[in-house]
Amino acid sequence: LAALNDTSATLYGVVTKLARMTSLVEWDLCRKTDDPDQEPEPLTGQQAANAAPLKVWNNPTGGAVPYMTRPFVVAGTQQYKDLCGELWFVVTRFAGIPVQLWPVRPDRMFPIPSATKMIAGYVYRGPDGEEVPLDTSDVITSFSPDSMDWTRGMGPLGALSRDLAQNDAQSAWQAAHFRNSAQPGGLITIGRRLQDTEWDSLMERWRANHQGIQNAGRVAVLEEGEFTPLSYTQRDMQFVESKQLTRDAIFDAY
Repeated sequence: LAALNDTSATLYGVVTKLARMTSLVEWDLCRKTDDPDQEPEPLTGQQAANAAPLKVWNNPTGGAVPYMTRPFVVAGTQQYKDLCGELWFVVTRFAGIPVQLWPVRPDRMFPIPSATKMIAGYVYRGPDGEEVPLDTSDVITSFSPDSMDWTRGMGPLGALSRDLAQNDAQSAWQAAHFRNSAQPGGLITIGRRLQDTEWDSLMERWRANHQGIQNAGRVAVLEEGEFTPLSYTQRDMQFVESKQLTRDAIFDAY
């Protein structure tokens, strides 16, 4: 997940916009009615202010981490959901009552399979490798089921992996081209074997005069040897079209 922000500006824009929009949603706590056909009644005023579930949801860490407000936590967990198809919370209780909700990275949570109820519990693996067993009641999760493993989620990145890899390779090629390419590009042919000092001198002068963006298009003057320019094919220059296809694929996936 850490590398995704550097992989595609479009992917970053889509995921962060969805997270920001989700974090702006206002939440209500409702009371069920005896009539199943009647909508639940939202709590208002002092009732809502004193409601323990809303207090925890509006201040997930109970002030332990001040910057982790509800919008911040919602945005972060929504990013996880949109990237890898999973979001996780670990519940902290005091006297059996939930008092904190801690968002957890999906790659640190591991379901423990059960022969009778699918999931027996979970294990949280910390940064130092410590494993903490958790009961199913200690964990809140939401995920889009993976067709091969219904205990884990599946996000859009699997379908986008090839498009993103191609986009990354093209960006690296372009960066290397503008950074390292000696323009005009081509071959220098010399009819004899150069001594080491002659070779070093030729390479040093060529790089100084022709390598880099600032020297692109400069006329090459050689004391000896013949320069043969190499042209780029139309296929090499179709990066704009290819990037547009990657962009469309990202939009399609979301």
